[in-house]
Amino acid sequence: MSKDRKDKEPLEDFIAGAIREAVERGEFDNLKGKGKRQYINSEEMVNPKMLASKLLKNADLPPPWVLQEDEIKLDIEQAEQYILRAHRSRLAALSQPRADPQIIEQNWQNALKFLQDKVEQVNKKILKFNITIPPQMPHLHKPRVRVEKILEKHSIKID
Repeated sequence: MSKDRKDKEPLEDFIAGAIREAVERGEFDNLKGKGKRQYINSEEMVNPKMLASKLLKNADLPPPWVLQEDEIKLDIEQAEQYILRAHRSRLAALSQPRADPQIIEQNWQNALKFLQDKVEQVNKKILKFNITIPPQMPHLHKPRVRVEKILEKHSIKID
């Protein structure tokens, strides 16, 4: 088997898997033009990426990496909202006359640990996303998320 063919196999396997999963979820049921002849030009038949892209586009299905990107954005937003709520709660609790600083600090440390765990999960998704996006779109690569950057973005200082 040629080196060129070996390089294409993972992408073809990925595309075939994405299409197979969509079929299993029923996303190709009730499509416009179902049962009618589909016209595909010869260039698309030669390039499996173009064919897969056309099929997904015709079915109004976004490529899997687009869905992954949306999920990553949502996860980051939820993590930021969580730590903001925890920070506000901490400040409010500290302003109470009979506040127990040890309990408040323990709750804050738990919130920071939760944020760290969430960031690790998001970074795994980012790695998968960066591997999944088409090679001709390197500008879409996402950097890893850092807890420090989230805290800095929202002006949250760790005492």
